[in-house]
Amino acid sequence: MRHRTLFIAFALLVAFTPSAEASLLRGDGSQYGAQHRLSRFVAKMKVPMPGTDVTVVLGECPYFEGALGCVSSNTPDVVYMRSSLPAEVLYHELGHVFDLGMDPAQRDWFLSAVFKTDQPWRGAVAGEPSPAEWFADLYAACAEWGVNYPRGLLLDGRVVPFGYVGPSYTPAAYRTACRRIKYYIPWVGFT
Repeated sequence: MRHRTLFIAFALLVAFTPSAEASLLRGDGSQYGAQHRLSRFVAKMKVPMPGTDVTVVLGECPYFEGALGCVSSNTPDVVYMRSSLPAEVLYHELGHVFDLGMDPAQRDWFLSAVFKTDQPWRGAVAGEPSPAEWFADLYAACAEWGVNYPRGLLLDGRVVPFGYVGPSYTPAAYRTACRRIKYYIPWVGFT
């Protein structure tokens, strides 16, 4: 009976883990080579790629002037980012792609359990970053460090991911969120 339970648990874990087989593609549809810095960034990620191939166009964002990177919900599998940026920018933009393909119930969990807000996921208060931006930052931090957020980066004992001013998390909440991203969020496709 114990083996059957373990098999079922493993089967569920595999079924609900986004694909690690997804690839980064160039604007022309070809894959980035294994030695390209973007491919090396992806190889080091501590969370899964979104469950789809992602095209990364190196250049200016056509939707937000001056942005380091962007994703449009009209073409959610295309990331625009300036070249020569650090991994965190790619991870943040992949966080948006991951978000756009996850079950809306997962967004509700992050809103209540992690972000502790009743703001809408997108289009929050004018001029303020939305929970969708907070999630992209959280995904980026989990991609960079996994569940072990560097103690030296804690601010008053709390985790403060990257650039957007949003909620800070206890290290325990951060670890829980990273584990959920890594193991338990099913890829449902773009919603």
